[in-house]
Amino acid sequence: FLFYIGTAGSGASFPLCRQVFGIGRGTCNNYRKRVVTAIRSLCNQVIVWPDQRERVKIARRFRDKKYDFMNCIAVADGTLFPLTYEPQSEDALDYHGRKHLYSMTTMIVCDDERKIRYYLAGFPGCVHDNRVYNKINFCWICYQKHIEILIILLI
Repeated sequence: FLFYIGTAGSGASFPLCRQVFGIGRGTCNNYRKRVVTAIRSLCNQVIVWPDQRERVKIARRFRDKKYDFMNCIAVADGTLFPLTYEPQSEDALDYHGRKHLYSMTTMIVCDDERKIRYYLAGFPGCVHDNRVYNKINFCWICYQKHIEILIILLI
């Protein structure tokens, strides 16, 4: 699987995977699908928002050992994932980004140890990080739960 995605996950990687591993097209495709299914099944166990006790620990690490930020438990940044092909949709031109021919914008929120705590994906490549960040509504969530935190948006 890592060999497959290392070649941008394009259709051109199928012949190379088959040649390197000596397997047929159907076998290569089955293995890829099984790995993707396994990774996606673990998402809710691996990407979780920290509970109150863990938030206190993270905030302490941000303050004491790392960055001298008070009450900070996460950092957020947008990134572009390149798409191999033009999306088959009416808004395909919106996926034309400034860095890649076609891309998808994703906001990733992680803690001080770079563990992903939340993500929001699926925006066209032309969308600015700020627009995606505003869709997360962390301020509303934090206010509703009476949590005092600071989330930093790196642009």
